[in-house]
Amino acid sequence: MSRAGTATATKRLNAGDVPGGCEALTWYKKAGGRVWRGLVRRRSAEKVFCMAGVIA
Repeated sequence: MSRAGTATATKRLNAGDVPGGCEALTWYKKAGGRVWRGLVRRRSAEKVFCMAGVIA
């Protein structure tokens, strides 16, 4: 079951708070209760991609 619809990032993006939603993406970096370097790198890249339309 996906909980993406209840995530803060989704709520912020749907409310029009794109910078806040992009920032909230970086909060999801744990798997199995621990922080994974790969997820940290991926979320950082996703934030850059998400903010590209905002900054440009």
